[in-house]
Amino acid sequence: DTAEFYLRWEKNWYDRLYKAMKKTDPSLLITVGCLQGFGWGDVIHDPILLSEDMDYTNRHYYGDLTVFPLELKEIDMQWLGKPLSVGECGARNHPGFEGYGHEPTLEYNRRFLFLTHIAFGEGASFLNSWHWRDPMEGIFPFGLVHADRSPRQAGYIMRAMALLFGSIQPKYQKPKVYLLTPQIGFSSGERMRFHDAFRRAIKALLQLKVDFEIVTEDKLSLLKDAELILYPSPYAISDEVISALMNLVRRGGKLYISGEIDRDENLKKTKGERLKGIVGLEEKGIMRIRLGRGEIFYVREPVEMKGEVYGLYKDVLRMAKIEGLAVEPENPELLAFSIPTLEGGRSLTLVNYGKAGSYKWEGVEMELAERSTGFIHLSSKGEVIALEGQGKVKVKGKEIVNGEGHFVLISLDGMGIDVSSSLLLIPLEEGKVEILRRDRTKLVGESGEMEKGSWRKISTPRISQKEGKIVVEISPAERFSLVLLSDDLKKAR
Repeated sequence: DTAEFYLRWEKNWYDRLYKAMKKTDPSLLITVGCLQGFGWGDVIHDPILLSEDMDYTNRHYYGDLTVFPLELKEIDMQWLGKPLSVGECGARNHPGFEGYGHEPTLEYNRRFLFLTHIAFGEGASFLNSWHWRDPMEGIFPFGLVHADRSPRQAGYIMRAMALLFGSIQPKYQKPKVYLLTPQIGFSSGERMRFHDAFRRAIKALLQLKVDFEIVTEDKLSLLKDAELILYPSPYAISDEVISALMNLVRRGGKLYISGEIDRDENLKKTKGERLKGIVGLEEKGIMRIRLGRGEIFYVREPVEMKGEVYGLYKDVLRMAKIEGLAVEPENPELLAFSIPTLEGGRSLTLVNYGKAGSYKWEGVEMELAERSTGFIHLSSKGEVIALEGQGKVKVKGKEIVNGEGHFVLISLDGMGIDVSSSLLLIPLEEGKVEILRRDRTKLVGESGEMEKGSWRKISTPRISQKEGKIVVEISPAERFSLVLLSDDLKKAR
């Protein structure tokens, strides 16, 4: 009762502030910048509940990179017209903080690669680093640039990702799958167990590369067209929520639910009649019950409370005829997100938490290094017009790019990379980058920077053309630079 009071009173406070600010200026876009987690000790907050009536959702994050995709996904309610965002993120990058959150430069760089890819892949509208510049008056090493305004390597990485992701125009696509919050459990004395169970459900769906979003019990009545709702280990369920779920199933939807379902909103076992309709064939520990035009998948045990559910959810999705992204080979340590574009193309964002490997998707094969990121943008014609990777990239078995290190490559004229007249290469590591050229036009290049809105040439990288390829050699000094490759550099600038 105490937890429920705290949460509802906190939400009431935010909602009143929201209304007061809107009354002053209706054009304001307002949200709550929620800290990571759901509280600690006697501190309680619920980022999902607090965000559901804001204009957009927002999360701060400074923790383990394996948890970030779960934390951000928890507030993904874009189906309600609420953009997703990251208000703060980062880490300390200074040896003076060794043992107190310091990350060496390599790990610091990886943090910003993972943060940006996960945020973009999950559909975030923006991601803000905390902060831009280290202060002059003390050591607070969270900045993308030092106190003297010289950039950290992570600052260059953020710029590269802004140019890469900014080169496409994403189109929102409403998902077929939704994860329903067990709100009574979230406000109970055992709330952290429910939060952990909910995150295991999110983790499994992300590993299975399924497009899904979050729906709260408060907003369930607004969801009319879900193909599958997963309700992990709710324990106690109100009559209103049960009624809404059963109506959705009768109309043709599918429902997965686990654990006890005969407890009311006061945690009392007063709803035994709910069990009477749960009769059906059992397959791999999952009971399948037909109801109206839809189907229920029921697991007696609160499995999400006990451990990982990747295998179970894989079976549930198969039974529900829901397919994740077709990225091969299957690898739970690889997260993959696909977003359609306004032009009719598609993008694929990859985050590899595991070992190095090669992955295939829609005729494209890409090599990824250990604990790394990748990106592919396909046009409506299936041409690769932007990519990020390490190693070889092939289209229908033919190699189009081969990089010795981590690189970003963007077509500036919207044509396929192998025929484009102007390319932007951003090398995140030194070494050679070989690019296939089906168009025999000779490309020339130069490295430079944008200063006050104008291009400033810095150097001329070593470029050669042979056997239908252009080879660009990146020196250590040219790492992170902007390299223009074009048959007309003036046009490319």
